[in-house]
Amino acid sequence: VREELVDFSDVLPTIVEAGGGSIPSKLNVDGKSHVPLFRGDDSYVPRDHIYCWYERTGIREKASEHVRTAKFKLYDDGRFYNVKKDLKEENNLLDGGVKEGWKEAYEILDAALKKHMEVTDRADPLQNEKRAPYLKKDAERKAAAVKAKAEKAKAKEEKQKKSKTKKETVKN
Repeated sequence: VREELVDFSDVLPTIVEAGGGSIPSKLNVDGKSHVPLFRGDDSYVPRDHIYCWYERTGIREKASEHVRTAKFKLYDDGRFYNVKKDLKEENNLLDGGVKEGWKEAYEILDAALKKHMEVTDRADPLQNEKRAPYLKKDAERKAAAVKAKAEKAKAKEEKQKKSKTKKETVKN
């Protein structure tokens, strides 16, 4: 069993390559062919994430955007889940702030989501209104991280000063 990410946009490139054809580069297709994977070719490079703009009913105003890996999923409203452990997406990992164990995954998905959001901004301006809460939470989260880092550095500095003062007192 393989766990590579496959997106619907991969269907066309896979079928075209399997049939011996090629897609003109001017079409700018997002998908990638999975034929090398099927053949066991070592040149196959799996996707690092999948982007999705989705609404089950098809109503644009209710659509959500997210990016995901095989393990994590980040929504445009700031929800972040470990979908490997939490299939029902009930435990938002960001409720307690960004943790060291999955910080890198969050940062990768956050950057990917923002990149895709730039594209949809140009194609669908209505999405901006829905994104405002996410963008505000993201800015607050980053400000809190900077503040926490500064406080940690200050506490470390104070501890070093106390230790130095204590050593000097013992010397005298």
